[in-house]
Amino acid sequence: MNSILSLGLEGLGLIFLAFLLLLFPGFRGLFERRAADKTHSSTKTRSAVVDFIRGVSISGIVAIHLSSYYRFFGPQEPFSDWALAVSNLSRFSVPAFLISSGIYLSYSSFSSYTKPKITGLILPYTMVFLIAAGLKYGLPPDSKTWLTSYAQGAIFAPYYFVPLMVQAYVLYPFLRSASNRIPWLALLLETLFLNVVSNHIFEYFDLGIKGWEPILLTHFLFFFTVGVLSSEKFKHPEEFEALLLPKTTDASGFWKFLTFSLTIYSLTVLVLTFRFSMEVSNHLIFYPLGMFLILFYWGRKIETAAPPPLPYRIFCALGRGSLGIFLLHPVLIHFFHAHNPFEPGWAQIPFYFATWILNLAIPWVVWEALSTALRRILKKGRQP
Repeated sequence: MNSILSLGLEGLGLIFLAFLLLLFPGFRGLFERRAADKTHSSTKTRSAVVDFIRGVSISGIVAIHLSSYYRFFGPQEPFSDWALAVSNLSRFSVPAFLISSGIYLSYSSFSSYTKPKITGLILPYTMVFLIAAGLKYGLPPDSKTWLTSYAQGAIFAPYYFVPLMVQAYVLYPFLRSASNRIPWLALLLETLFLNVVSNHIFEYFDLGIKGWEPILLTHFLFFFTVGVLSSEKFKHPEEFEALLLPKTTDASGFWKFLTFSLTIYSLTVLVLTFRFSMEVSNHLIFYPLGMFLILFYWGRKIETAAPPPLPYRIFCALGRGSLGIFLLHPVLIHFFHAHNPFEPGWAQIPFYFATWILNLAIPWVVWEALSTALRRILKKGRQP
């Protein structure tokens, strides 16, 4: 049943996406690569708005894992359905990181491209993995179990994102080259087709790669391609604004239609959640892209209207520290599984939000402290 519902939800999203592409030239303009784009090719300015989106997204990822925590102890409890609803509405979060990665990746040489990926992702993941594997599997290590878990990102469910990103890093130079040779619409539609097939084929066919299926980049290929094709528009928000901020009737109509589409889609998700206890996939096509655009629009409005309010600054800080939260919060949730949130005496709603906040705050504080200490050690090491 869930596979049919998921396919139907995908179809609804694809209809909305088709209308956006057909009706709004500004939306199509996001993906068009012009000769003028090359003048910005070496720019790597990091946008506070994208940090804001990453902050909202890492909060959503924690909410997704909180739902698993509640459903582990009480799958039939009414509050588990509410936690699942928040989780399902947060399903834009992982694709948002793929889009933002596509925006900010750049390639000039092999060494300058690979070194930050090793030091910034693979080494931190390896260090946290060794701690997590010791907690989960115990010592001495079983080499086959540990190596398989490391390669699949399977020590804790969220870690599949690391091998996923490694594949994206390998693909990026080729995708960037293809985007300069292949018409943008052809490339977008090709990756869209592959992504949709990958989203649903495993529900109907056993292809013999069950353990590796969660980390396939094909599940997120469309989003990564969107980031690569639209990178200059997001890195230089004045270009985004020229296309899609409502100074024209066309742009105003775009945001109204996108808001309408996301509302209908979200209401459908809520109906499926409470009626069928359906867990929505992370990588259905329309919703993550629509939410990324809405969040970028809100972020630009906040930044240009007035000094950013405290909630916005908090989300930006969470976005800058999202790697640490991503790597450390599964370890923290692992310890939370020693406590049943449905036991008498637990105030379910306050405990839910307290757990959500703690799983953001504690990893962020620990990661910032470790990063600061490491920077100081390296700085002292360079001094004569």
